[in-house]
Amino acid sequence: MILSYSPSQILTSEEKDVIWKFRFYLARDKKGLTKFLKSVAWRDSSEVKQAVEELLPQWTEIDTDDALELLGPGTVDSRVRAFAVKQLSRADDEVRVLLSRRLVTYGFVRSFFSTFYNWFKRSSLRVLQPSRGLQDPQQQLSRTRTVVFLTSLLQEGS
Repeated sequence: MILSYSPSQILTSEEKDVIWKFRFYLARDKKGLTKFLKSVAWRDSSEVKQAVEELLPQWTEIDTDDALELLGPGTVDSRVRAFAVKQLSRADDEVRVLLSRRLVTYGFVRSFFSTFYNWFKRSSLRVLQPSRGLQDPQQQLSRTRTVVFLTSLLQEGS
């Protein structure tokens, strides 16, 4: 039930306790990560260590939406952001362009500038190359404009 909550749903202390209790089981559930991270007491160094250094690397792959949620302003640990970017890097080029547009729409670009910029810089050259699905020159032009626009936004933030 807790795993089906929307990203904006605030967890009660009881719900956080339940999630923390079953954290090792949840590591196998791709929908469990965002809720698990909301249950971490970020001021407790032992909990943070266990969450970020032990459990996070073992977590199953997560969905794109969950990775985007981890890049939002609620994520305080840069290692969690890096994990989210790594998950997003598995997306194909078409999805990367859509993600880039969505990130700009939600205004997340500045909040994770350094991590995202490095990923974006590495992938932007591949995004500009024609893909199998984009034979239409108008689609290719739109994709190119998006990449150029996002690159300029990201460079403004540096």
